[in-house]
Amino acid sequence: MGIMTFSAIYGDTAHSYATHSHATHSDTAQTYATQTYTTNTYQTRAYATDDYLVHGNTLHAHTVEQSRIVEQSRLARQSSTATVSKTILVDGLEVHIIRKPIKRLYLRVKPPAGEIVVTAPNRVPQRDIVALVRERKDWIARARQHVSSPASQQARQPWSQERIDQAHAILNQRIPPLLRHWVPIIGKSPTALTLRRMKTRWGSCTPATGRIRINLELAYLPEQYLEYVLVHELTHLWERGHGAGFQRRMTQYLPQWKQLRSQLNNIVLR
Repeated sequence: MGIMTFSAIYGDTAHSYATHSHATHSDTAQTYATQTYTTNTYQTRAYATDDYLVHGNTLHAHTVEQSRIVEQSRLARQSSTATVSKTILVDGLEVHIIRKPIKRLYLRVKPPAGEIVVTAPNRVPQRDIVALVRERKDWIARARQHVSSPASQQARQPWSQERIDQAHAILNQRIPPLLRHWVPIIGKSPTALTLRRMKTRWGSCTPATGRIRINLELAYLPEQYLEYVLVHELTHLWERGHGAGFQRRMTQYLPQWKQLRSQLNNIVLR
């Protein structure tokens, strides 16, 4: 499962604490350098191919062109999955930045030392990351205090097979009554519901297929949080994003949902 982290996920809607798959929990110079390196690598190989065409057997022209296309495709795939890391200081806070081909910013505080990690899309400028860290300084301070507390350290138990089986048993007992209560109210039912360990999300939903996934960690929290996550994911079967329609439905179903969301996002994930 990996280590537990405090997680806040920022998407197209500012400060959305996402729990579903399509929204839920290098600076510009580096990105440019990476792109330039990739382009130059491809150009070097292309020039070598051109030389081969000029000085070699022209009957190989089609084969060489195919090789060029394959190489370009390989480099494009390599570039799209590459990660770039660096560490910066923001008002005295050491922030580790990991860049990936993703769409949203992820802010985490990792135990046991309270390391601050921001996972960012490749094209997001560093100033946006700095602004995020400054805006969330109070949250970071609370999270660092929490992950370093003796109670938090004690709570981070390893995910043994016994613990996994126990979590499954607990959730298999709790979820059916909740579904029987909420499905008629919400008017949507999942096509499948899967229990699994997750590092950054309490739950996720794929509206196109109707599949819902629930984090096993919820077995060890008060049932009100499981209920909130389940209602959240069921609501996504109506509303894909976290816009006004989603919020209106959530307020109708669970008037205290924002408070539950806030509390849940102050709980450390394993």
